[in-house]
Amino acid sequence: MIKFKACPKCRGDIYVAQDMFGRYLNCLQCGYLKDIPEEPVARPRRTGGMVVEEVQEVERAAA
Repeated sequence: MIKFKACPKCRGDIYVAQDMFGRYLNCLQCGYLKDIPEEPVARPRRTGGMVVEEVQEVERAAA
């Protein structure tokens, strides 16, 4: 994707690129680079070494 005249440094054209370290913005005219932060991945909550769903299953079985 190219964003025309979006570079904060020179008002040049910016495109989104990706390498082994993640995604980033790169200006075609001046070479400006800015990393795009990755969105955190939702992970199951843990309580005492057990996943919350496992705790609920154990409580249901005990009842």
